[in-house]
Amino acid sequence: MKKKNKLVPANSGESSFTLNVPDGRGTFEKGIDGRGNPFEKRTYENGDFLKQELLHSDELKVTAKKKIK
Repeated sequence: MKKKNKLVPANSGESSFTLNVPDGRGTFEKGIDGRGNPFEKRTYENGDFLKQELLHSDELKVTAKKKIK
């Protein structure tokens, strides 16, 4: 059974994460994904990844992956 993620507002006390958008070299992509959501994706040379998409419910979804060294 697939686990369903829960969206938590960024200003909520339930969220213990901080989002620091890194500076650095890499690629930037902007467009519409397969579900019709507009997105911006940044992939950095060091392996870090940041994707922001605007869902149909007008919520902003942010996906970030940090390469652990």
